[in-house]
Amino acid sequence: MNVARDHLRSFVERLEHVQKEIDEFNACRSDIYAEAKAMGFDKKALKRIVYERGRDATQRADDDEFEAILDTYRAALGMLPDFETDEAPDDQAPDPSPEPPKAGDGDPMQHPERAGTGGAADEGAPSVAADLEDSPFGLSLAAE
Repeated sequence: MNVARDHLRSFVERLEHVQKEIDEFNACRSDIYAEAKAMGFDKKALKRIVYERGRDATQRADDDEFEAILDTYRAALGMLPDFETDEAPDDQAPDPSPEPPKAGDGDPMQHPERAGTGGAADEGAPSVAADLEDSPFGLSLAAE
C-alpha cells in the first residue's frame, strides 16, 4: 500500500509543479499581450493569429471552408455589404437630383445686397449643403 501512496504523492507533486509552471507561462503571455496592446496592436487579432499559426494546413483549410459557409449565411441574411455593385441598398436609394437653379433665382452673386440677409430674399437660394449633396463625392452637412 505504501508503494501506491508514494506513486500517488509523486504524481500530485509533479502535477502541482507543472501547474505552477503553466501559471508562470500564462503570466508571461499576459505581459506580452499587454505590451503589444500598449504599442497599438489588437489583442484579439493577435490571439487569432497565434491560434491559426498553431494549426496545420488541413485544419486551416477546414477553418477557411467554415468561414466561407458563414459568409454565405451572413450574405443571405443581409449581414454583409454587397461589394459587387455600386448601387445603394433599396432602403438607402438616393433622391433624384433637383434641377439646377436658374440664373437670377436667389443667386446671391446676382443680388449682392441681399446675400446672407437670412430673410425672405434668401429663400430658394442654393446652399453649400445642397452643393455638397449634389457632388459626386456624396458629401452632406445634414445630420444623419
